Amino acid sequence: MLSKAELNRFETYLIEEELSKNTIKNYLFSVRKFFESYPKLTKANAIAWKAQLMKEVSPKTVNIRLNGLTRYAEYKEIFLKIKHIKIHKTVCTENVITREQFHYLMDCLKKDGQEQWYINILVLAKTGARISEALKLTKADALRGYVDLYTKTKVRRIYIPAILTDQLAEYLSGMEDSDCLMHCNNSKNITRGGVAEALRRFAKKYDIPKNVMHPHAFRHLFAIEFLKSNGNITLLADVLGHSGVNTTMIYTRLSGEEQKRQIDKAVNW
Repeated sequence: MLSKAELNRFETYLIEEELSKNTIKNYLFSVRKFFESYPKLTKANAIAWKAQLMKEVSPKTVNIRLNGLTRYAEYKEIFLKIKHIKIHKTVCTENVITREQFHYLMDCLKKDGQEQWYINILVLAKTGARISEALKLTKADALRGYVDLYTKTKVRRIYIPAILTDQLAEYLSGMEDSDCLMHCNNSKNITRGGVAEALRRFAKKYDIPKNVMHPHAFRHLFAIEFLKSNGNITLLADVLGHSGVNTTMIYTRLSGEEQKRQIDKAVNW
Protein backbone atom coordinates (compact mmCIF):
# COMPACT_ATOMS: atom_id res chain seq x y z
CA MET A 1 0.00 0.00 0.00
CA LEU A 2 1.28 3.46 -0.91
CA SER A 3 2.21 5.69 2.03
CA LYS A 4 0.30 8.88 2.77
CA ALA A 5 3.51 10.88 2.30
CA GLU A 6 4.00 9.43 -1.19
CA LEU A 7 0.38 10.21 -2.13
CA ASN A 8 0.88 13.77 -0.91
CA ARG A 9 3.99 14.15 -3.06
CA PHE A 10 2.10 12.79 -6.08
CA GLU A 11 -0.75 15.22 -5.36
CA THR A 12 1.71 18.12 -5.29
CA TYR A 13 3.07 16.98 -8.66
CA LEU A 14 -0.45 16.93 -10.15
CA ILE A 15 -1.23 20.38 -8.77
CA GLU A 16 1.96 21.74 -10.33
CA GLU A 17 0.86 20.18 -13.63
CA GLU A 18 -2.24 22.41 -13.32
CA LEU A 19 -4.76 19.59 -13.47
CA SER A 20 -8.30 20.20 -12.26
CA LYS A 21 -9.32 19.32 -8.70
CA ASN A 22 -11.65 16.60 -9.94
CA THR A 23 -8.95 15.04 -12.14
CA ILE A 24 -6.47 15.09 -9.26
CA LYS A 25 -9.04 13.43 -7.00
CA ASN A 26 -9.64 10.66 -9.57
CA TYR A 27 -5.94 10.06 -10.17
CA LEU A 28 -5.15 9.82 -6.46
CA PHE A 29 -8.01 7.38 -5.98
CA SER A 30 -6.80 5.28 -8.93
CA VAL A 31 -3.24 5.04 -7.67
CA ARG A 32 -4.37 4.24 -4.14
CA LYS A 33 -6.64 1.41 -5.42
CA PHE A 34 -3.84 -0.04 -7.56
CA PHE A 35 -1.40 -0.27 -4.68
CA GLU A 36 -4.02 -1.87 -2.47
CA SER A 37 -3.79 -4.90 -4.77
CA TYR A 38 -0.25 -4.77 -6.12
CA PRO A 39 3.01 -4.02 -4.28
CA LYS A 40 4.93 -2.69 -7.28
CA LEU A 41 4.14 -0.75 -10.46
CA THR A 42 5.08 -2.97 -13.39
CA LYS A 43 3.49 -3.47 -16.78
CA ALA A 44 2.44 -7.01 -15.82
CA ASN A 45 0.72 -5.75 -12.69
CA ALA A 46 -0.90 -2.90 -14.61
CA ILE A 47 -2.31 -5.34 -17.19
CA ALA A 48 -3.59 -7.62 -14.44
CA TRP A 49 -5.26 -4.64 -12.70
CA LYS A 50 -6.82 -3.59 -15.99
CA ALA A 51 -8.33 -7.07 -16.38
CA GLN A 52 -9.64 -6.89 -12.84
CA LEU A 53 -11.20 -3.47 -13.41
CA MET A 54 -12.92 -4.62 -16.60
CA LYS A 55 -14.94 -7.07 -14.48
CA GLU A 56 -15.91 -4.44 -11.93
CA VAL A 57 -16.47 -1.05 -13.59
CA SER A 58 -17.45 0.54 -16.90
CA PRO A 59 -14.93 0.89 -19.77
CA LYS A 60 -14.91 4.66 -19.28
CA THR A 61 -13.98 4.24 -15.60
CA VAL A 62 -11.30 1.70 -16.50
CA ASN A 63 -9.66 4.30 -18.76
CA ILE A 64 -9.84 6.95 -16.04
CA ARG A 65 -8.11 4.57 -13.62
CA LEU A 66 -5.42 3.77 -16.20
CA ASN A 67 -4.88 7.49 -16.84
CA GLY A 68 -4.20 7.96 -13.14
CA LEU A 69 -1.74 5.08 -13.08
CA THR A 70 0.03 6.36 -16.21
CA ARG A 71 0.40 9.79 -14.62
CA TYR A 72 1.92 8.22 -11.55
CA ALA A 73 4.37 6.32 -13.75
CA GLU A 74 5.38 9.60 -15.40
CA TYR A 75 5.86 11.16 -11.96
CA LYS A 76 8.12 8.25 -10.94
CA GLU A 77 9.86 8.33 -14.35
CA ILE A 78 8.79 4.76 -15.04
CA PHE A 79 8.09 3.84 -18.65
CA LEU A 80 4.58 2.38 -18.71
CA LYS A 81 2.65 1.94 -21.94
CA ILE A 82 -0.69 0.22 -21.53
CA LYS A 83 -3.55 0.15 -24.01
CA HIS A 84 -6.78 1.80 -23.00
CA ILE A 85 -10.17 0.33 -23.86
CA LYS A 86 -11.59 1.59 -27.14
CA ILE A 87 -15.07 2.94 -26.58
CA HIS A 88 -17.37 3.26 -29.56
CA LYS A 89 -19.13 6.59 -29.54
CA THR A 90 -22.27 7.12 -31.56
CA VAL A 91 -21.71 10.32 -33.52
CA CYS A 92 -24.90 12.23 -32.87
CA THR A 93 -26.28 14.98 -30.68
CA GLU A 94 -28.21 13.83 -27.63
CA ASN A 95 -29.54 15.43 -24.46
CA VAL A 96 -30.14 18.70 -26.28
CA ILE A 97 -33.17 20.81 -25.51
CA THR A 98 -35.07 21.61 -28.70
CA ARG A 99 -35.99 25.11 -29.78
CA GLU A 100 -39.65 24.28 -29.14
CA GLN A 101 -38.92 22.97 -25.63
CA PHE A 102 -36.82 26.05 -24.92
CA HIS A 103 -39.60 28.45 -25.90
CA TYR A 104 -42.13 26.41 -23.91
CA LEU A 105 -39.85 26.56 -20.86
CA MET A 106 -39.39 30.32 -21.20
CA ASP A 107 -43.15 30.87 -21.57
CA CYS A 108 -43.76 28.81 -18.41
CA LEU A 109 -41.14 30.74 -16.43
CA LYS A 110 -42.59 34.06 -17.54
CA LYS A 111 -46.13 32.97 -16.72
CA ASP A 112 -45.09 31.81 -13.24
CA GLY A 113 -43.24 35.06 -12.50
CA GLN A 114 -39.83 33.37 -12.46
CA GLU A 115 -38.13 36.45 -13.89
CA GLN A 116 -34.65 35.75 -12.58
CA TRP A 117 -34.59 32.17 -13.83
CA TYR A 118 -35.99 33.36 -17.15
CA ILE A 119 -32.96 35.66 -17.40
CA ASN A 120 -30.49 33.04 -16.17
CA ILE A 121 -31.54 30.54 -18.82
CA LEU A 122 -31.72 33.22 -21.50
CA VAL A 123 -28.09 34.12 -20.80
CA LEU A 124 -27.02 30.48 -21.13
CA ALA A 125 -28.95 29.94 -24.37
CA LYS A 126 -28.05 33.19 -26.13
CA THR A 127 -24.30 33.21 -25.34
CA GLY A 128 -23.41 29.51 -25.67
CA ALA A 129 -21.13 29.96 -22.67
CA ARG A 130 -20.22 27.14 -20.34
CA ILE A 131 -22.00 27.45 -17.00
CA SER A 132 -18.71 28.36 -15.27
CA GLU A 133 -18.24 31.18 -17.79
CA ALA A 134 -21.84 32.39 -17.79
CA LEU A 135 -21.80 32.83 -14.01
CA LYS A 136 -19.03 35.44 -14.42
CA LEU A 137 -20.80 37.66 -16.98
CA THR A 138 -21.64 41.16 -15.74
CA LYS A 139 -23.72 44.15 -16.77
CA ALA A 140 -20.58 45.86 -18.11
CA ASP A 141 -19.90 42.83 -20.29
CA ALA A 142 -23.43 42.90 -21.69
CA LEU A 143 -23.15 46.59 -22.55
CA ARG A 144 -19.73 46.04 -24.15
CA GLY A 145 -20.96 43.01 -26.07
CA TYR A 146 -18.16 40.69 -25.01
CA VAL A 147 -15.76 39.78 -22.23
CA ASP A 148 -12.31 38.19 -22.20
CA LEU A 149 -12.04 35.49 -19.54
CA TYR A 150 -8.63 34.21 -18.53
CA THR A 151 -8.12 30.46 -18.05
CA LYS A 152 -5.00 28.52 -17.09
CA THR A 153 -3.70 28.37 -20.63
CA LYS A 154 -5.49 30.95 -22.76
CA VAL A 155 -7.82 33.92 -23.01
CA ARG A 156 -11.37 33.00 -23.95
CA ARG A 157 -13.65 35.66 -25.46
CA ILE A 158 -17.38 35.34 -24.75
CA TYR A 159 -19.65 37.32 -27.05
CA ILE A 160 -22.95 38.71 -25.85
CA PRO A 161 -25.29 39.18 -28.85
CA ALA A 162 -27.02 42.54 -29.30
CA ILE A 163 -30.43 40.87 -29.13
CA LEU A 164 -29.65 39.56 -25.65
CA THR A 165 -28.52 42.97 -24.43
CA ASP A 166 -31.74 44.45 -25.83
CA GLN A 167 -33.84 41.77 -24.10
CA LEU A 168 -32.08 42.52 -20.82
CA ALA A 169 -32.32 46.34 -21.12
CA GLU A 170 -34.89 46.84 -18.36
CA TYR A 171 -33.19 44.30 -16.10
CA LEU A 172 -29.79 45.94 -16.62
CA SER A 173 -31.09 49.41 -15.79
CA GLY A 174 -31.32 48.49 -12.11
CA MET A 175 -27.85 46.98 -11.85
CA GLU A 176 -24.33 48.17 -11.13
CA ASP A 177 -21.76 47.59 -13.89
CA SER A 178 -19.99 44.96 -11.79
CA ASP A 179 -23.17 43.01 -10.97
CA CYS A 180 -23.36 39.51 -12.46
CA LEU A 181 -26.18 38.79 -14.87
CA MET A 182 -27.05 35.47 -13.26
CA HIS A 183 -28.14 35.04 -9.66
CA CYS A 184 -30.80 33.35 -7.55
CA ASN A 185 -34.20 34.87 -6.83
CA ASN A 186 -33.33 36.02 -3.33
CA SER A 187 -29.56 36.23 -3.47
CA LYS A 188 -26.75 37.29 -5.76
CA ASN A 189 -24.92 34.07 -4.89
CA ILE A 190 -25.42 31.27 -7.41
CA THR A 191 -23.49 28.12 -8.21
CA ARG A 192 -23.46 25.67 -11.09
CA GLY A 193 -24.99 23.14 -8.70
CA GLY A 194 -27.79 25.59 -7.92
CA VAL A 195 -28.50 26.07 -11.61
CA ALA A 196 -28.54 22.31 -12.23
CA GLU A 197 -30.91 21.76 -9.32
CA ALA A 198 -33.29 24.48 -10.52
CA LEU A 199 -33.36 22.96 -14.01
CA ARG A 200 -34.24 19.55 -12.56
CA ARG A 201 -37.05 21.20 -10.61
CA PHE A 202 -38.41 22.96 -13.69
CA ALA A 203 -38.18 19.75 -15.73
CA LYS A 204 -40.49 18.03 -13.29
CA LYS A 205 -42.85 21.00 -12.90
CA TYR A 206 -43.25 21.69 -16.63
CA ASP A 207 -43.05 18.06 -17.79
CA ILE A 208 -39.89 18.53 -19.87
CA PRO A 209 -37.59 15.48 -20.28
CA LYS A 210 -35.03 15.71 -17.50
CA ASN A 211 -32.21 14.52 -19.77
CA VAL A 212 -32.39 17.83 -21.70
CA MET A 213 -32.64 20.03 -18.62
CA HIS A 214 -29.03 20.56 -17.63
CA PRO A 215 -26.84 23.69 -17.98
CA HIS A 216 -24.78 22.37 -20.91
CA ALA A 217 -27.93 21.61 -22.93
CA PHE A 218 -28.36 25.32 -23.65
CA ARG A 219 -24.81 25.54 -25.01
CA HIS A 220 -25.74 22.70 -27.37
CA LEU A 221 -28.94 24.53 -28.34
CA PHE A 222 -26.94 27.67 -29.09
CA ALA A 223 -24.55 25.74 -31.34
CA ILE A 224 -27.27 23.96 -33.30
CA GLU A 225 -29.35 27.11 -33.83
CA PHE A 226 -26.22 29.09 -34.77
CA LEU A 227 -25.40 26.61 -37.54
CA LYS A 228 -28.95 26.81 -38.86
CA SER A 229 -28.58 30.58 -39.28
CA ASN A 230 -24.86 30.75 -40.05
CA GLY A 231 -23.09 27.70 -41.45
CA ASN A 232 -19.61 28.98 -40.58
CA ILE A 233 -18.42 26.11 -38.40
CA THR A 234 -14.95 27.64 -37.97
CA LEU A 235 -16.53 30.74 -36.45
CA LEU A 236 -18.70 28.58 -34.19
CA ALA A 237 -15.61 26.69 -33.00
CA ASP A 238 -14.03 30.03 -32.03
CA VAL A 239 -17.22 31.22 -30.31
CA LEU A 240 -17.52 28.00 -28.30
CA GLY A 241 -13.83 28.02 -27.40
CA HIS A 242 -13.05 24.70 -29.09
CA SER A 243 -9.42 24.05 -30.01
CA GLY A 244 -10.47 22.90 -33.49
CA VAL A 245 -13.49 22.20 -35.65
CA ASN A 246 -13.45 18.44 -35.02
CA THR A 247 -15.16 18.93 -31.67
CA THR A 248 -17.63 21.37 -33.17
CA MET A 249 -18.56 18.94 -35.95
CA ILE A 250 -20.81 17.05 -33.53
CA TYR A 251 -23.38 19.82 -34.01
CA THR A 252 -23.69 19.00 -37.69
CA ARG A 253 -24.90 15.51 -36.81
CA LEU A 254 -28.44 14.29 -36.31
CA SER A 255 -29.73 13.13 -32.94
CA GLY A 256 -29.95 9.39 -32.39
CA GLU A 257 -33.73 9.60 -32.58
CA GLU A 258 -33.57 11.46 -35.90
CA GLN A 259 -30.98 9.01 -37.24
CA LYS A 260 -33.33 6.13 -36.37
CA ARG A 261 -36.28 7.88 -38.02
CA GLN A 262 -34.37 8.47 -41.24
CA ILE A 263 -32.96 4.93 -41.30
CA ASP A 264 -36.48 3.50 -40.85
CA LYS A 265 -37.61 5.65 -43.75
CA ALA A 266 -34.68 4.71 -45.99
CA VAL A 267 -34.60 0.98 -45.33
CA ASN A 268 -38.04 0.14 -46.72
CA TRP A 269 -37.30 -2.82 -48.96
